[in-house]
Amino acid sequence: MSPARNSLTFARFFPDTANNWDNLSRYLPWVLYGDAYFEGGSMEIATDPFNSSNHVLHLHNTLAVSDYSRSQWELEQVHNWYVEGEPNLFEQQFYRFRILIPERIKTIYSTEERAGWYMIWESHAWEFEPTRHGIYLFKLENSNHWGFRVVQQSSVNSGYLYENKEYYDVEVPVGEWFTMDIFFKYHESDGEFYAAIQKDGQERQTIADFKGPTKYGTKLHDQMMFKLYHHSDYLNRTAALGLDGIHQYYDDFEIWSDYPLDYQ
Repeated sequence: MSPARNSLTFARFFPDTANNWDNLSRYLPWVLYGDAYFEGGSMEIATDPFNSSNHVLHLHNTLAVSDYSRSQWELEQVHNWYVEGEPNLFEQQFYRFRILIPERIKTIYSTEERAGWYMIWESHAWEFEPTRHGIYLFKLENSNHWGFRVVQQSSVNSGYLYENKEYYDVEVPVGEWFTMDIFFKYHESDGEFYAAIQKDGQERQTIADFKGPTKYGTKLHDQMMFKLYHHSDYLNRTAALGLDGIHQYYDDFEIWSDYPLDYQ
């Protein structure tokens, strides 16, 4: 990360001293704390694969747990799925970060094959509201196109309440750094789940633009901004090729209370 930006950058109304993970609850009242969770994976500050003078967050999955593997870091309003008895404090949040998804995932599947599921962002409601919002990568059979699948999903209704099919044609910029923007508003009727990507030097591309109910219960559980969660097939294939699992990198993470003032 550049000297002007430390591990965390709050982009609106917050002083530079807020760039400290320990201060999250002070500046984001809905946050109980940040929590890292791993099943067959790890997280570290590492060297940027394309710039040896830059340091970035590195997620790395190497072992399968059942049929999946995960590394993730999240902000939590509720921990371990138990009830604290406090009211919901989460209303909305805008996130921006740089992300690098290495070329490796494109090399392990042939054109004819469908890729295994692969998730890069998620938000849970708590245990009495079985709804989640997620961003996945996908590749269908007989295609070399990798796209984004953005969904609102409910285990009660056994399916997707929202799916971004109109944006399936947006290409995942695999093998290069790109910027991702996500806005999430938690509300019974006036909710929003927006996401966009921007390659360096190019126009921003919307990948999801849902407006409607995002709250179906009483409380939001978490927002998972750094997430590498995928089917074990990715690890089986990399192991067969003598490769060291699946990697994902992040830089320049920002949290805003709303869309940036100049956002169009």
